Amino acid sequence: MKRRDLIRKLEEAGFKLKRHGKEHDIFERGENESCISNID
Repeated sequence: MKRRDLIRKLEEAGFKLKRHGKEHDIFERGENESCISNID
């Protein structure tokens, strides 16, 4: 799955971007968090 597709799925599920890091992004929905690592 491409990174953009995963982000789209998270946003459709109600997750919002909490913060953008150098090698990862943190999304949250209420008390739930999901981390996406940048893998090259």
